[in-house]
This record gives sequence, structure tokens and C-alpha cells, in this order.
Amino acid sequence: MSGLNVSIANFFNSVSKSNMKKPCEDFYDPAAVFEDPMVKLEGRDKLISYYTRLYDNVLKIQFDVTSEISVGDETYARWTMHLNHKRLNGGKKISVDGSSYVRSRDGKAIFHRDYFDLGSMLYENIPGFGALTKLVRGFAAGSH
Repeated sequence: MSGLNVSIANFFNSVSKSNMKKPCEDFYDPAAVFEDPMVKLEGRDKLISYYTRLYDNVLKIQFDVTSEISVGDETYARWTMHLNHKRLNGGKKISVDGSSYVRSRDGKAIFHRDYFDLGSMLYENIPGFGALTKLVRGFAAGSH
């Protein structure tokens, strides 16, 4: 079989704090490797634990997938994540653009890599640290 059994868009928007294990089991191979700007994990069980910890402080999350293209066993998606998080930006919505690359085997993800600007999602939205991050970005861009 070629491609994923479950689209990236459907997977992203089916995962929640109360619905973690089944969507991950449907999407990922037991030996899947996952990478994003924060971690690299090997194994679906480790990934489920990681997602569970991430979602502990999530108030609301939604992914708007603007494109998803599959070529053989490779799938690419562009998305915007809209996130309300207890510890970031005072719980107010943060929107971050990103993309995902997924390689599959027998309909399940064996490798998943997410690309997004960690500063826009995390560093700029931590109280105190956010102002410093924005200052550094401005300095690097030549505006300070």
C-alpha cells in the first residue's frame, strides 16, 4: 500500500488530551521516528508520552492544513497551528506556520518531521523571555 491510511490533517485534528492513544496508534508505526525543533524520539510509545505531556497545558489547539501532497510513501503538509496554552502568551491564541514531512510504510508513519519557528511558538510567548527574544530578532534584522 502506498501513502498514509490517515491524512496528516485528520491526524493533527483528532489528537487531544482526552483522545491521544488511538489516533497515534492509527497514524504511527510502533517503531516510528519523530523529530521537531524540540526533540527526536524513536518509538510510538515514547511519542504518545511526549504528546501527552505537551497537551497537559493546552487549552485549545487547531491545525489549518492548507495543502497536503502525497507522492508514493512520502506526504508533505503545510499548516498553521492555532494554540491556546496555559503557560504561553497568558493563555491567548498563538498562531504558528509550519510544515510536516511524513514517510510511511504499510499506511503508517515510520518517520515524521515537523518544521516550524520555535521562537514564534515558544520563546516569544514566555513571560519576560519573550521581550528579550523579540529584541534579539529585531537586532538581527537590523531594526535596533
